[in-house]
Amino acid sequence: MDSTQILHGNSPTDTAVTQAGGKATIDNAAKAKAALAEIERLSDIIESEQQTAADFHPLANLFPLLDGTEFEALVADIEKHGCREPIHTLDGKVLDGRNRWRACQQLGITPEVIEYTGNDPAAFVISLNLRRRHLNESQRAMVAAELATLQNGQRKSGSPIGEAAVTQGEAGKTLNVSKRQVERARKVRAKGSPELIQAVEQGEVSVSAAAEIADQPKAEQKKIVKKGKPAVQAAAKKSKAKKKTTKKAKTTPKSSDAIEPRHKEYMALPKDKLILELVALMHDAGITVDEIRAAFESVST
Repeated sequence: MDSTQILHGNSPTDTAVTQAGGKATIDNAAKAKAALAEIERLSDIIESEQQTAADFHPLANLFPLLDGTEFEALVADIEKHGCREPIHTLDGKVLDGRNRWRACQQLGITPEVIEYTGNDPAAFVISLNLRRRHLNESQRAMVAAELATLQNGQRKSGSPIGEAAVTQGEAGKTLNVSKRQVERARKVRAKGSPELIQAVEQGEVSVSAAAEIADQPKAEQKKIVKKGKPAVQAAAKKSKAKKKTTKKAKTTPKSSDAIEPRHKEYMALPKDKLILELVALMHDAGITVDEIRAAFESVST
C-alpha cells in the first residue's frame, strides 16, 4: 500500500467498509419501503371493512362474520374461482353475502349484486345461512336472541319502524331452539364480554355455560375465556353450585324461625289443635318423623 492510498483513505479495507455500509443502507431502505407498503395495504383493508360495515343490513348481522383461516380460505377460493354466488341487497344495503362482499373488496373484484324483492327478508337470510352453515344449538340461540331484538321495520320489507319485535319464543321456534336457550343467549349478549359473546358465536363455548359466568365482571370473563373451553366449563359449574347453595339457604327456614313468632298464639290453642299445628309446621320446616314423635310425647305429658 503506497502513501497516496493512506492519505486519501482509499485502502482496500476502507473500500470494503464503505461498500458494506452502502449495502446495509440499501437493505434498510428496502425493508422500510416494504413495511410502509404493508401498512398501507392493511390500512386500505381496515378502511374498506369500516366502509362496508355501514352498508350491511341489520338482518345480515344476525350471523357472525367469518374470520381467521375461514375467511382466508374464502378469499383464496374466490380468487381462484371467482364469486359464484350473487350478493343480495335490500334498500341498498347488503342483506346476504357479507363475507363474499368483504372478500371481493379485498381482491378488487366486482361481484354480481341482486336486490331482494320478497316480503320476508328475515326468513330469507336465516334460511340461506342455516343451509350454508352447520351451527350448533348455542350458535342458533345467539342468532334467535338477536332476531328478537329487531323491530319489524328491520325484519320485514315495508313494515314501519317501531313495531314490536318478535318474542323470544317465536325467534326460538324459527331457529329451532328452546325459549330457555334464547333467554340465556340474550343474557350473554346483554352482560357478556366481547370475548365471551364471540366464543359462543364461534361455537367454542355453550350458551348455558356462558350465561352462568356472564354475571361476573367482564374483565374476569375475559380471563376465563382466554384459558379455553375447560376453564369456562369449570367456572360455570362453580357458579351454578354457588347459586344453588345460596338459594337453598334462603328457602330452608330453621324450625325455631318457623315456630317462634307465633308461640303465644299456639299456646292458647286446645291441645289437639296445637298438636296438628306443630306437626304441620315441623313438616314444612323439614323436621324428621322422630322429631315430630318426640314433640307429640312432650305435648302429651
